[in-house]
Amino acid sequence: MKTIQRNNRMKSAFFAILAIAWVGTHRLPAAPQTDPAPDLVASLADGSWIGSKVNRAKGNSPAQLKFLQQNGNWMAFLACDGYEETLTVTVSAPSTIQLKGVSFKDIKSSGRTIPLDFALDTFTAEFPQQGQALSLAGVDTRGARSRYEFRRANSK
Repeated sequence: MKTIQRNNRMKSAFFAILAIAWVGTHRLPAAPQTDPAPDLVASLADGSWIGSKVNRAKGNSPAQLKFLQQNGNWMAFLACDGYEETLTVTVSAPSTIQLKGVSFKDIKSSGRTIPLDFALDTFTAEFPQQGQALSLAGVDTRGARSRYEFRRANSK
């Protein structure tokens, strides 16, 4: 009789361990997870960003950055050195976005020659929790690296 009781206790313990292991490896029904992308980019679009292109050798150049939603897609507009680059925006982590240049225009309109091989940029941007600063680190289509530092100028 004792052997049967002991075997039953061992079976119960074994099944309890299996149940715990099963719960640990299978996802239980939960509330749907929201995509952080719209919230993060919307928080970036809430205001103006001013800063500079960081260049230790030549000195910093003033820059502006704006985020807008166009046709359901988030876009960024980076203005610096008389040009405005249009960038697509993709969230790659909870506080990191990717920006990829798709076009540019001359906003200085001073009759200067527009370079035919304007080098479009690809940036990774880290957005800290407090949301008042934004750093861009990138490389253009020619391989030149650049860095921008922005601060939130105002909120809408």
